[in-house]
Amino acid sequence: MMELGATLCTPKSPQCLLCPVAQFCEGRRLGIAESLPEKQKKRATVEVTLAAAVFVDAEGQTLLLPPPKNTKEKSSADHVPALVSKMWHFPTLSVTGEPAGKLSAFLRKLMPGSQSHKWQFIRAGKVVTR
Repeated sequence: MMELGATLCTPKSPQCLLCPVAQFCEGRRLGIAESLPEKQKKRATVEVTLAAAVFVDAEGQTLLLPPPKNTKEKSSADHVPALVSKMWHFPTLSVTGEPAGKLSAFLRKLMPGSQSHKWQFIRAGKVVTR
């Protein structure tokens, strides 16, 4: 079946007259064989600003968080679960505006024992992916 799709039943020029299963083809019967498969619309790009904390101790060990749990309530503003699904990742959050304050609050919530610690943030730069 896959060989037929690769050789005879191509999206731009299906060769229905040569096809051994043409009598069973719903697309040919309905007269829409030339328009199959339907092209899917591309999603609009979304610009997301993430802030991440990368900690490395003297032994070169770092802090990684496990993949996020699947939750029923998904905030459309929080892109992190979708971006890091099934991956261990650095502490990361979606931000708007200046990320230092929000990242600091996020880290204090993540690591309650660090309430008195004043974080020093170093901007790593901008990463653009497409």
